[in-house]
Amino acid sequence: MQTKKTVQIILIILCALMVLAGCAPTHPQETLALPEEQAPTTATATESTNKEATVTLSIDCRNATKAEVAGAPADGWILDEMQVVLEPSDTVWDVISRVCRDKGIAVSKIGSGASIFVKAIDGVAPVSAQSGWMFSVDGEYILSSAGNITLLGGEIISWKYTMNSGEDL
Repeated sequence: MQTKKTVQIILIILCALMVLAGCAPTHPQETLALPEEQAPTTATATESTNKEATVTLSIDCRNATKAEVAGAPADGWILDEMQVVLEPSDTVWDVISRVCRDKGIAVSKIGSGASIFVKAIDGVAPVSAQSGWMFSVDGEYILSSAGNITLLGGEIISWKYTMNSGEDL
């Protein structure tokens, strides 16, 4: 358990250092895809082009509320689960920044493009080296920039505030 926590802390620190140094990843932009057995058939792919692709988005800071972090809402939710229509080539960053802008929720970041790191959402910011915002796609926490994950549609994106490098998520 301690090894897992140490690895998580090291990865978070490395990601933050890359962003602060302005380094971009050396690998191509990641794209989430369905496993082969779930890949759409030609007919399904044609039908889906006529429909709008959506994702589900939520922003949860219950851990910040419990820890009495400044700015955390009393109920622990900045944004309840909602459906968001995707635009072509949307990334996780594109979705959260567009929705927050439309809802009047402030989001601060460092970096750009494939090296974006979210610092604060609605004024809720890290209070220690182990706290801050993490996101998951379909239940899997991604240790990559939100600007590096391209969405296809159907994904569930959850932003959660952690007090201890993700151990409380």
